[in-house]
Amino acid sequence: MGLKAEYLRVKLITMGALFFAAVLQAQAQTLDLKGRVVQANGTPISGAVVVLKTKKDSTVTAADGTFGFGSNVSLGHGAGIAFKYSLDAGFLAIDLNTPLDLQVEIVDGAGHLQGRMNRQLGQGHHRIALDDAMPASKGDAGLFFLRMRLGGETFTHPFYNSGNGSTGSVFAPPARMAAAKSAATVDTLRIRKSGYQDIVKEITSYTAGNLGDLTMTAVSADGWVNLFNGKDLSNWTPLIHQSKVGIDTSNTFRPDLENNGIRVSYDKYTGDFGGGNCKCGLLYYNKLLTNYRIRVTYRFFEPQVMPGPPSWGKNNSGLMIFGIDPAKVTGDPVYPPIMEIQILGNPSGGGSTNGNYCDMGSFVNPTITATHTGSCGNNKDSKAPGSGKPSPQPDVWTTLEADVHITGDTKVYQWPDTTNAVLIVSNPKYGSQAVTGGYLALQSESQPIVFKDILLKELP
Repeated sequence: MGLKAEYLRVKLITMGALFFAAVLQAQAQTLDLKGRVVQANGTPISGAVVVLKTKKDSTVTAADGTFGFGSNVSLGHGAGIAFKYSLDAGFLAIDLNTPLDLQVEIVDGAGHLQGRMNRQLGQGHHRIALDDAMPASKGDAGLFFLRMRLGGETFTHPFYNSGNGSTGSVFAPPARMAAAKSAATVDTLRIRKSGYQDIVKEITSYTAGNLGDLTMTAVSADGWVNLFNGKDLSNWTPLIHQSKVGIDTSNTFRPDLENNGIRVSYDKYTGDFGGGNCKCGLLYYNKLLTNYRIRVTYRFFEPQVMPGPPSWGKNNSGLMIFGIDPAKVTGDPVYPPIMEIQILGNPSGGGSTNGNYCDMGSFVNPTITATHTGSCGNNKDSKAPGSGKPSPQPDVWTTLEADVHITGDTKVYQWPDTTNAVLIVSNPKYGSQAVTGGYLALQSESQPIVFKDILLKELP
């Protein structure tokens, strides 16, 4: 075969659909695994127990915080479920013998999540468009990984993306695809130490090796945990209108090391912000919660984003509760299903009292609703003795605390008064269904703001 013909044959294989038959039983993959466990300020943590769940192997961090399982750490596979699938530039096709949950994630070359989608698949054939998970159109070109979780297994496929969304995706040749699939075995790493939150990290072929520094968050004696780890937003996921989940190209939400918190900023936005169809967003904490207390201190900054802020956006933000999983939000609403505890400064385009109840019913249906009195921007809650408290000056640090419950009353307080609630809501529902758990989030709404001392205490 001539050189030109061989090139054409390889080119056609590379561009075409790729087919696989998989049974979730295989030889164990051997990988080195090591890392270091530290506090947010970089101080090593010794004596932490590090466990590989599937392997059932464990070790303890040394005085310098390091750990390692030596060479040839064996990572296990799932139980044999037969299926076959194919990939092309825009679709994933799967034939299943039994119903399975599918999660597709797009990860860039540095291991950062760039897109995600979830599907519940029944027995039979499925053809799934990848647009919802692929890197955004006009994004950076380069090498990405499509990570598919199915039936307790993870398969990883490298592909090149031209920056034109799914239509610009070119999956790797079959030999590389098979190697990626073989290497994509998975285990779960858990790190435990008294006085700290557990670290749970999924290990795949391209995260194994040297994991670098893993930060443990200290838990106070009374159970409060600071949700900002002191350095980055690795425990948070943004969802911004007109962007896919996990994508924040304008760096709206960023670490604020000066105040040891999270800053919402608009200095990298260009063009019109959109008015009532604003590029507003939420930053979700990556844990499903039921009953808890959340405390946050905030203050606003100037200037408000221009041009095109929403009419209600001046000195207006929110602490959001009872949210659905951001990865399951569909239709790109300005705000997804979630309940807002309104955070205001005076003067504000959002009202004159603080700690108001707001649902997202004007943006999305169904949404999260709750039994309450009073309204968004005008908190006159007949059940709450502290209701109607005027909004503070925008440049003054102000603390709100919410005692959140999926059954019974959720009460909101404005410090220093933690006796007389400014808001009481109950019986949260998503459409007609009772809420059994939800995600909390911080809001971006056109006015720069810093959230600090973001403290969580989970309750029974």
